[in-house]
Amino acid sequence: MDKQPRFGNHNKNNLIKLHKNLYINPSDPLYYEKVLRYQDAHSAEAHFRLGQKHESNGSLSGALAHYKEASRDLYSPYSVKAKEAIRRIERDRQPQRDQPLTAGHAAPGSVPSSASKWNKRLLIALLLAILVLFMIGPGMKPVKTIVSSLMPPKVGLDVLYESIDVPFIVYIQRDEPNDKIERLLHRRALDMSRTMPSQNIQLYGIFTTNPEKSGQAIPLANDKLKESAAVLAEYNASVDPNVRIRFLHPDYQQAQQPGSSPLLSIGTNLVRTALQTYMADNGRPPNSLDQLTGDYPDNYLSFIPNEAGTGTNRVHGSYNGTGGWVYNNDTADVEKMFFPNRSGEAGRIPFEPLAIVVSKQNYKLQLLSGNLVIQTMEAGLGKDNRTPEGTFTIDERVWEPKAERANAYGAAGLGMGNIAIHGTYDEPSIGANQSMGCIRLTNQHVRELFPFAAKGTVVSIKEEAAAAGQIDDPIIDLPSLIPGDSFKSNENSTTIFNWLG
Repeated sequence: MDKQPRFGNHNKNNLIKLHKNLYINPSDPLYYEKVLRYQDAHSAEAHFRLGQKHESNGSLSGALAHYKEASRDLYSPYSVKAKEAIRRIERDRQPQRDQPLTAGHAAPGSVPSSASKWNKRLLIALLLAILVLFMIGPGMKPVKTIVSSLMPPKVGLDVLYESIDVPFIVYIQRDEPNDKIERLLHRRALDMSRTMPSQNIQLYGIFTTNPEKSGQAIPLANDKLKESAAVLAEYNASVDPNVRIRFLHPDYQQAQQPGSSPLLSIGTNLVRTALQTYMADNGRPPNSLDQLTGDYPDNYLSFIPNEAGTGTNRVHGSYNGTGGWVYNNDTADVEKMFFPNRSGEAGRIPFEPLAIVVSKQNYKLQLLSGNLVIQTMEAGLGKDNRTPEGTFTIDERVWEPKAERANAYGAAGLGMGNIAIHGTYDEPSIGANQSMGCIRLTNQHVRELFPFAAKGTVVSIKEEAAAAGQIDDPIIDLPSLIPGDSFKSNENSTTIFNWLG
């Protein structure tokens, strides 16, 4: 039998937990402000309610700001309400058109002017002239036709078509011919319009090497991925019966290979991250990139990735534009030291080291390169707030790390001193606070993260929630970067690791 407190608190059932030990009553006048501050900065409901609050107080600019934020969440019922409120406010704020006074009707309280008298005389003269023309011109056009030609057409009926852009990514099998791509996008656009008949559907075609993904449509969550699209299809059934399709580059099959912009950037900066760490450890760059993929503990990388455009990971000593990579260790600038061996790409990809961010508030781990989200995974954290906040560096990369207790660290581990990011066979602990301080991932997720977490990758553990708009299922085709002869080195170890677990 559960032990009940002797005296209950009359407020207990009226409080909602927002953050850690912060509880708040929904009747608090600042309830929704606190939801945004402590729980979810992008809550559609909170922004909608605050929009209503600002509107009732006469602050239309503040109301619009909150309504627009609420409208971003396409899957929330408050999104539709927010869009209706935006249209209502913008319509009400439009200046009223001046209504002209018709002849013979003066404004209330006004005195007829001499100009109005002249207008009357002019109208009488015009009528007399028309009568004369009618009498002397039997072969002329009827009076009705003449008057109609003199009268200006009536104007003032405005037609406004409103629609919302709804962007998606559609996977395209690599090397598909143009006509097959067009048929695929045309069919997908028509299918999707049945559930979104008045929306402007945008389909960004991105190449994939996985035939199982071909034709799949996924909501676009990262605008940077538009840069890698080879083709764009747009369709709004309420405005135009045609699906508009255009290829975004005349030589798209060469210039827009699978995700050329994000994938090329990821592969380039993955190697640069490892190079930077190697130079910090050894005081000089390696003689060849093979020194980055040695056996544990010299496994700065698991492999040299494929160059996304040509699908090869060949390394050249100088640029010749034939694909693969260029490695020149005669320079101290990591951007000039390593770059794609592709026409037009040399010097175009800035060095943005791969990094990991762990958000404790919503149990998310994200692999990033600059603003590009590469992977997003759910994580398990330490009980009693034992997972520390701060900045750490990956200094151990181990497959199937050993511990005093069998299978304590799962399929792989990324060590950072006393703590690690590691796999677990206790999957219910993911999304919860049950570890001794380490960051846990499912074994599947740690296998996916491990090859793209180079030695030296910086890990930031924060209390704040992960940024909104990021994706839980990566749509970047990362497997295409992994060469067929990957994992040649031995990344296992007989060492007994003592991470917190």
